[in-house]
Formats: sequence, structure tokens, C-alpha cells
Amino acid sequence: MPLERPRWLKPGLVAALLSFAGCGGEPAAPNLLLVSIDSLRPDHLGCYGYARETSPVIDRLADEGTSSRFGAAGSPPHPAN
Repeated sequence: MPLERPRWLKPGLVAALLSFAGCGGEPAAPNLLLVSIDSLRPDHLGCYGYARETSPVIDRLADEGTSSRFGAAGSPPHPAN
């Protein structure tokens, strides 16, 4: 009786080979900056339309890159303090 290969073996082998396909050469430098401030009012930032110059550095970062008005983060439920 011939031995049966597990069903995941062939797709797993293909996935492993594809993961190594990009190896070699110099890795690209990361190009991501995430700014997360929970106590900053977005309605007081120039990049979101505030008229006064209160955040020149953040405004410049937003102008040179990509910014988002909406964000969400999930966390497991925990008891209130």
C-alpha cells in the first residue's frame, strides 16, 4: 500500500518556494511612518483644515505623504477601570 502525502504538503511546498523567490539582493528600506497620538484634536491640525498654524511639522508630513481621517483599532474586551 503506497504512502499518502498529506494534502497540505504540495500547497505548503509551493508557498515556501514562493516566499524564497524574492530573496537575494539588497532589501528595500522601509518607507512607513505611523504617527498615533490619542490626545491630539484633529480639528486643530492644519492638514485637516484648521486655519491657524498649530502643527507645521505634522502638516508637512501629511503634505508629503498620505494621511487618513479615519482609523480604527480593535482590542479584546476587558473590564472597565
